[in-house]
Amino acid sequence: MTAEEKRADPRKSVNRTVSFELLVTEKDKLKNVQVEGLCSDISRHGLGLTTDRVLEQGNVLKLYLPVSELDTSLPLYAKVMWSRPADARFKAGLRFVA
Repeated sequence: MTAEEKRADPRKSVNRTVSFELLVTEKDKLKNVQVEGLCSDISRHGLGLTTDRVLEQGNVLKLYLPVSELDTSLPLYAKVMWSRPADARFKAGLRFVA
């Protein structure tokens, strides 16, 4: 069974820039860093993200998804389900969490 066959809902291609917050450790201190990435696809349960930052499985991100009809961004939390290198960047699969 492929990953596509395991999905409960179809994904829609979007190619939109999204910003997100990532908690990192710098000099033995936790720091919240604002980062941008490219959302490649989205469904009811999650999205695909490409970014310059290394994302680790289990990381929880605070995403800011742009809503063009309202000219604002919708804050959502998502968990990194998988992550892998893609050219000079990183691609990850995220699942929305409550």
